[in-house]
Amino acid sequence: MSKSERCVARIARRAIEPIQIEERESRISKARQYMEEEGLDAIVLEPGSNLYYFTGVRWQQTDRVMLSIIPARGEVGYVCPRFEEPRLREKLTLGDDVRVWEEHQSPYIEVAGFLRDRKADRGVIGVEGALRFFVFDGISRALPHARLSSADRVTVRCRSVKSASEIDLLQHSADLTVAAFEECLRTLREGMLQEEFTENSISVYRRLGVEGSIDIQFGPATSPRMAASTRLA
Repeated sequence: MSKSERCVARIARRAIEPIQIEERESRISKARQYMEEEGLDAIVLEPGSNLYYFTGVRWQQTDRVMLSIIPARGEVGYVCPRFEEPRLREKLTLGDDVRVWEEHQSPYIEVAGFLRDRKADRGVIGVEGALRFFVFDGISRALPHARLSSADRVTVRCRSVKSASEIDLLQHSADLTVAAFEECLRTLREGMLQEEFTENSISVYRRLGVEGSIDIQFGPATSPRMAASTRLA
């Protein structure tokens, strides 16, 4: 067994400890501390890295609006299409207040209703810088007496300081990447197709216990004008 193969086997045996609910609750508590400092009454999150960071919910962003709302006080809430409610509830670990909307209804009315119940519909609502404009516009129209402001002053501050658990996961991710590259580079040979290298990388990542791949370009394929499939000369 080669050194790289031994490294792959060693890393594959290592247990990965996911972020626990308690840490996500701590993140929300810290977010609320920053919200108070910034004068925000709530923050609204679309599917993406911030939603996953605070709630643990992974969700595909589509034109059917799904949002999470973290109020300065009270339970975390969610807004989603009615037909998606069962799937969303299966993913929830924090909060269970889910407001649903039908195809002929506006999701932003549900956002306004949730904030009204938290007495925040006339306050300052933080939104992510990456929030799509049509969502921003819909929220602003549904909340004529509220003021929308940047939530980045909260989300970025929370995420810029890593916990011990996050650092451990980042290090493990780096170890996986290095091990995958070392093992895949060992398989390089003359005449190899780029697609073959990528398939090898998928196999290596699976041996490591995760899903992943490495894309590579050989020779002429490094030019954007060349065909995608090229052999290693």
